Amino acid sequence: MRDGQTKVIVTARIQPLNPTESHSVLLTARTLFVVKYAMSFFQRFNAVQRSLISAVFGFFFYGGWAYLVNSPHGHWVAVKAACVQGCYSFILTLSMTLL
Repeated sequence: MRDGQTKVIVTARIQPLNPTESHSVLLTARTLFVVKYAMSFFQRFNAVQRSLISAVFGFFFYGGWAYLVNSPHGHWVAVKAACVQGCYSFILTLSMTLL
């Protein structure tokens, strides 16, 4: 850190399921800025648009993961797995976020 700069650390308490355990999460000022920016970005959209955005991200993330782990079995097997997993993730994410 350079002179004159201050590092801000916020400690958030998370209530565990087991009351005998205690967990703390450290959130830096940069993390809080990113979360605040993401929240303000997604507030521009209505509920259906946010659901569609989440579903598309689910399609590409899980479809990409399926392609990656199935690529040793051949390109067309990986493409088929990616399409099936991506479509399943899209439909499940869309239906769960709209409920």
